[in-house]
Amino acid sequence: MLTLNLLKKELEMSRLQQKIGKEVEEKVNKQHRKFMLMEQLRIIKKELGLEKDDKEAMNDKFRTRLKVFEFIILFLLIPIYS
Repeated sequence: MLTLNLLKKELEMSRLQQKIGKEVEEKVNKQHRKFMLMEQLRIIKKELGLEKDDKEAMNDKFRTRLKVFEFIILFLLIPIYS
């Protein structure tokens, strides 16, 4: 009788371990799939010019500031030469 109870407990623990293992594996697979899809989407957006990486964004910001600076300089210099 004691042996039977021990076997039942072992079987119950084994089933629980399998259930937990399966749930963890499903969650990891789901997160991996989501990560892969997000990376693919990011690359597609970058290829289409809809998203820029940090270097490109910094370059664009610098170019914009440079154009503003050039405009201000020209605006200030034009009255001097007029």
